[in-house]
Amino acid sequence: SGKDWMARFNMAWLLDPGEPEIVLSKRQIYRFADKDLFHSAENAESFTSGEKIMKGSPEGYRLIKGKEEGRILTQRLVLPSGKMKLSYHAPEGGKIQLAIMDESEAHLRDTKAPIGSYQLDKAIDDWQGGPIDEWVGKTVQFQFKLQGGAEVFGFAFDGVSAPANHTARIGPSNDRFVLPPRHEYVMAQNPPFVKSVENAAPFSVIENRLQGMNTGYQLQDPNRNGHVLTSKLSLPWKEMKASYDTGSGSITISLFDESGTLLNSSKPLTGGLRTRQLVRWSKGFTLNDHVSKPVTLRFDLTGGGKIYGLHFDRVFWE
Repeated sequence: SGKDWMARFNMAWLLDPGEPEIVLSKRQIYRFADKDLFHSAENAESFTSGEKIMKGSPEGYRLIKGKEEGRILTQRLVLPSGKMKLSYHAPEGGKIQLAIMDESEAHLRDTKAPIGSYQLDKAIDDWQGGPIDEWVGKTVQFQFKLQGGAEVFGFAFDGVSAPANHTARIGPSNDRFVLPPRHEYVMAQNPPFVKSVENAAPFSVIENRLQGMNTGYQLQDPNRNGHVLTSKLSLPWKEMKASYDTGSGSITISLFDESGTLLNSSKPLTGGLRTRQLVRWSKGFTLNDHVSKPVTLRFDLTGGGKIYGLHFDRVFWE
């Protein structure tokens, strides 16, 4: 029943959310030069290649001297496409084994070891067991196993528009989960409010004016733009308020409908540290026609911008 459904969500909100888990949003290019891609390594180290062909993305990973085998694990990410390309170096005696894993780190597919010196965006089309298309839109991780003089620099996907050219859509989601209407959504909660990020990471909040908000999100690399993408939620009310700190940067909020199509973007949030500040939309847009409907929000951050939470004074049935 509806009451049972709401009761289960209300119980979930009482659980300790723990540390937020980072999941990277869909994008075209993932490079180890980007601070958000790397998760962990075993017997491998980061380095900068001096090869001219790699000048666009020279940061990579290789074995620590004296080690015979090593592993690099990426952050979890939403698989954007089944058409993957790899940038790597696998000289004679060197070997790279690429594996795609699910959220529990169970292997889904492995590749035959790619070969060749300083290969840039080499198509990976030999997954053992078949293509990886069935996991597009789902959360996965990639593991690189290195041997010998092998080096890995990053990967990319065909069939994905670059974010700068594709701001009007975040793409459809096969996730039918929708957060119920609430007065407050915070960055660390159960069920999770944050679905995925790009170049953004959680941090602990110590500001007294942000009571009830123990976690915020900020850029990992302040020289690159980034975003925080929320789970779908049933829009509670026609007026939305945000808690944030623009710092030396900027923040805008983009609203997407259930299909992932952009509805509108807010006017830039201003004023430094603000709690429960009314969000104003561009071009006379209002939330009236979207109350109670499933929507997704994206907080676009630049520079020192930090986002803490979202608030609604009323829920539509009140």
